[in-house]
Amino acid sequence: MSNSEFGKRLQDWQDKARKKAEEVNQRYDIKGKVDESLKAAGEVSRKVADVVSTGINAAKEQAEKIDSENDVSGKVKQATNTAQDSFKQAATTAQETIKN
Repeated sequence: MSNSEFGKRLQDWQDKARKKAEEVNQRYDIKGKVDESLKAAGEVSRKVADVVSTGINAAKEQAEKIDSENDVSGKVKQATNTAQDSFKQAATTAQETIKN
């Protein structure tokens, strides 16, 4: 079998496979079903994004409410300042100890 004959047979097989794939697609509407599935997946992902967004907003509102009711931010800032002052004092004491 020559290369040109082999090439022709290969082309024929490809054409037959393509034609059979088109027949199967038409018979079972595969493309339509895939398109419907993609559309449904897009709708589901939008709904999931809405649910996640709602959950995040609710958590943020709850955190803000807890902070407001218990002054969490103020207490954290005060604790940070106290720790910073203590560290500065310890560093100063350590420097003085080293000098003496």
